[in-house]
Order: sequence, then C-alpha cells, then structure tokens
Amino acid sequence: MQAAREQGINPRTNPADFQALANQAIAQTDASIQQALGDAAFQQYQQYQQTLPERNTINSLEQSLSYTQTPLTEDQADQLTSILASTQPQRAGNGTAGTSNGGDGGPSIFSLVNGGGTARVTDEGLTQAQGILSGPQLSALQQIQQQQQAQQQMQQLMRSANPGGGQGSGAAPAPAPKG
Repeated sequence: MQAAREQGINPRTNPADFQALANQAIAQTDASIQQALGDAAFQQYQQYQQTLPERNTINSLEQSLSYTQTPLTEDQADQLTSILASTQPQRAGNGTAGTSNGGDGGPSIFSLVNGGGTARVTDEGLTQAQGILSGPQLSALQQIQQQQQAQQQMQQLMRSANPGGGQGSGAAPAPAPKG
C-alpha cells in the first residue's frame, strides 16, 4: 500500500495498476523465498499459500470442536483441507468462488493481507467429509456451511438494497443547508 501511495496509485480509483504493482511485489518476494528455500520447499510453501482459505475454514472447525469430546485430529484436518480445495466452485478467471482468491487459484493480495479469506463448505465437500468425520464433527462442519450461506444471503440483500454500494468515497453525504 505504501509503495502504491508513493507512486500515486489509488487502489480504489485505479485497481488495475494497483494489482499490477502488487503482483510485481509478490513475484519479487516469491523469487527471494524460492532462492532461500530451494525448489522443493518453495513448492510446499506455494501449496500452503494456495490452501489458506481452506485452512482458515478448517481452523474455524477445529476451534468449534476444541472443547468437545470429538476434537479434530491433525490427519482429519489435512484430509479436510484437500477435500475443501478440490470441491470449491470455479468462477471466471480460474479462481474459486466465495474466497476472494486471485485469478491463479491462490489467495489475492487483499485476502492475504486479511488472513487468506475462507473456503466455502459445499454439499460435495460435506458428502466427502462423511468418510473421515464423526457425527458431531460433521454437524459442526454443517453449521459452518449454514453460517456461510446466511452470510452470503445477507451480503446479497445488502447489495440489492444498495446497488451503488462501494462506488463512492465512503463519506456520508453533506447535510442540507439550513433554510
């Protein structure tokens, strides 16, 4: 953000130039990381980065189960991460729907800054999860799906109520002059 400001790039008014600058910074950082880690470890790092939304969703599940008699095991978490990654709906641009991912399927710069976003729990993901989760664990994952669906409905209602939302400066309109 600071580099963008220094170059006079406003992400709100010039998102294409901002994204190009961000991609350039990411590429430079990735090159440095790859040089430090080596090719094999860098591939593992990239896989981790690409599954941040899925890992964030699994972290929510782990938290909800942490004080129950059926906490999520590390093996279950790893398997669920793979399931969620493989069951994300695709959208134009090759990113996954509902995650704030970039066009390469990995998290965008904005979602990385905000912790990676979350992955959607799909019906297909729930079906596949039945093979590795106990009943209470599956119920907790279903609750996450229901929360996501409710949040998505709320966002749609808000967009419908405010079709021009997010277009302005975000400032409240000036009060009318007194007569």
